This record gives sequence, structure tokens and C-alpha cells, in this order.
Amino acid sequence: MARRIRGVPPGFLHSAAGSWRGAPPFAPLRRPPSPPIGAYRTLVDVPIGNDGIAFPALFTAAGAAQAFAGPSGIGTSWEPSQAAVYTSLGPNDPALATVFVGPLPLAQYQVASFLLGGGAQVPLGGVQLVPGWFVWAVWSGGTPGATAFLNVTGAKKALII
Repeated sequence: MARRIRGVPPGFLHSAAGSWRGAPPFAPLRRPPSPPIGAYRTLVDVPIGNDGIAFPALFTAAGAAQAFAGPSGIGTSWEPSQAAVYTSLGPNDPALATVFVGPLPLAQYQVASFLLGGGAQVPLGGVQLVPGWFVWAVWSGGTPGATAFLNVTGAKKALII
């Protein structure tokens, strides 16, 4: 007969024969099965919603900041209607923002420049984004320590079961 002894970690038992044995091992944790990718066949149109809110960007000591947002996942695409760029300092912020649509914020992907960094909206109608392409906002001349924001609105196509 095994008995519990004070000061011994739970799970270790002392048998009548005088030997120590551990508690039986626990079953390993397993991830529940996921549906196979072939099960996702139906495309639905939904608003971009929270996916279009980029992580807030802090202005560096040089007054620069950069934020981006874009689709992710197999079969997902965006048709953005507009992008809003603004900072925590509001309309009096001296920062200037430039908006790009592409894999990187390069000159050939520029869609708007010299926007008031404190608050501006850019129309993006007719643009379609696939995974790997993003809406980028790049600020310059901002106040170090301030926060910059990018919000993208529009429609998203996503696969569902």
C-alpha cells in the first residue's frame, strides 16, 4: 500500500516495499486537428475592420516613423477605399506623411506625398492588395516620442469553410 509522506513532492509515492516510484506520466498535450486547406472554398466579402489598423509607430529622435498594414493568409485580398494617417499631436503636428502601396515603401509605389502628418486621408480606390503587399505610411519631421497611426478601410475577401 502506497502512502503520502510529508515533505515529499506530490506524485511520488512510497510503497510498502520501501521503494520510491513516481506517479504515472501524464498524456502529452496535443493540438486539436485543423481543417485541411481544401475545406476552405468559399470567398466572402467583409470589411477590412481591425486588420486595417497598423501598429502605432513612435517617432525616432530624427523625427521619422513608419507604419504598414496589409492582408495575410491564403486566399485573402484587400480592396482598400482609403487610408487615414495621423499623429498623437493632432493637426498642429509639423510632420509630413507619404503613403505607398506595395511590397516596400519605394518611390515607384508612392500614391500620396507631403500630407499633413497630424491628420490626412488618402483615397485608394481601384487598388487591390494580396499577401505581401501593404499600405505604408512614412512620416518625417515629426516630434520625437510622439506616436503615428495608420488606419486602412475598405473591403476584404477571405476564405471560409
